[in-house]
Amino acid sequence: MIRKLIGLTVLVVFACALVACGDDPDPRFRVTNNYSSEVNISYKLTGSNTVNMNGIATGTTSEWKSVPETTVSIENFPADKDNSQEPISFATAKGYQYTVVVAADGRASVNKEDQ
Repeated sequence: MIRKLIGLTVLVVFACALVACGDDPDPRFRVTNNYSSEVNISYKLTGSNTVNMNGIATGTTSEWKSVPETTVSIENFPADKDNSQEPISFATAKGYQYTVVVAADGRASVNKEDQ
């Protein structure tokens, strides 16, 4: 009887561990524009080509872009005509989403949150 109870307990613990370690959603990011005019952002994933996100209107947020677990580099901020802001780079991870916020002064930052 005790062996059956121990076996059942081990089975329940194993099943709970499998459920708890389920697949997290792929990472994703978007751009929120708080700048005074529309913005065009360029982003690059590690080992791939640069992609442009054009025409993000003032006061709006772009659609989500799903990305693999990688490093995302974003550049070409709107008010940064003298290239004083370094590109923003952030590592993505499953289960997280990232919002790149272009501030009223045209400079950008990244917010990370659980999906």
